[in-house]
Amino acid sequence: MATFKSLRSFLCLFVMLILPASTLAASAIHSAAFYYGANPPVEALHQFNVVVVNPGSSLDPTSFDTKDSQAYAHVNLGEVTNDASYVGDVDKSWVLGQDPISGSNIMDQTNPHWQDFVMHKLITPLWEKGYHAFFIDNLDSYQMVSLPLAKKAQQQGGLVRIIKAIRAKYPSAKIIVNQGFSILPQIDDRIDGIVAEGLFQTWDPKTKVYGKTPALKHLQLLSKLDNAKFYNLPIIVVDYVSADEKAKAVSTAKRIQDLGFIPYITDHGLETVGISATRPPKPKIPLKQAKSAAHPQYVHYSMMDMFDELIRVLL
Repeated sequence: MATFKSLRSFLCLFVMLILPASTLAASAIHSAAFYYGANPPVEALHQFNVVVVNPGSSLDPTSFDTKDSQAYAHVNLGEVTNDASYVGDVDKSWVLGQDPISGSNIMDQTNPHWQDFVMHKLITPLWEKGYHAFFIDNLDSYQMVSLPLAKKAQQQGGLVRIIKAIRAKYPSAKIIVNQGFSILPQIDDRIDGIVAEGLFQTWDPKTKVYGKTPALKHLQLLSKLDNAKFYNLPIIVVDYVSADEKAKAVSTAKRIQDLGFIPYITDHGLETVGISATRPPKPKIPLKQAKSAAHPQYVHYSMMDMFDELIRVLL
């Protein structure tokens, strides 16, 4: 037994030394919060590594950011809501369609004027305000518009160009994206994390009720999330539970974390301080078998799984 433990410890140290920095970086973020209220509770939010806020709130990023907690400005790349402060500056020719539920404008990511607007009217002013981290939201909104495959590919290309432009102009910025699974092969080296919503518990904007994520949607999202582990990026999963169901929120967070993701459980309006990870997520090391832009394939094991497998082979 002593020999087994010693060999396990040696292998752990060996792998930690030889792994690329990008593999280990994914564990640097182990908690996250999304708070869109007008007056974010600074002290309560400092317990989280990633803190996404409405940049129009009272929070001052220059005084909020610490080595362990950073404010991320919410940037709605996919849509312009009807209550956005800049909605009057958006030309109708930049609009691809409308969200059938909220009525928000779904933006045409191929339009050069919209791309320029995002960089010079959204990102740059936020950087100058002190936000050096961005949450790029709604990368999948174009999918609500009926488009042929070629047009969808063009929308994806536009999203890639915008994200690469942000990284090029602000190389030290932190960037996490919501959805965008279809373009991960093109942006994985330009971003610092991935976000998805509603793995186990969700909010239905049509019926305006909380509930369990339908089985098919759950399985589809879980498959996308498992594939996303290939890129060695922190993966944050936001689920929605009523604020008065604390036990359900805690159990949902645990289920998400047990799958190797960073949980955040909150109300549908993101106006309460929710629940995130209680410990760093179990790291996964992908063993790359093949990679293509359309279908990355891999197998992944936890560090302990790999050590046990190595020990079985060696002994």
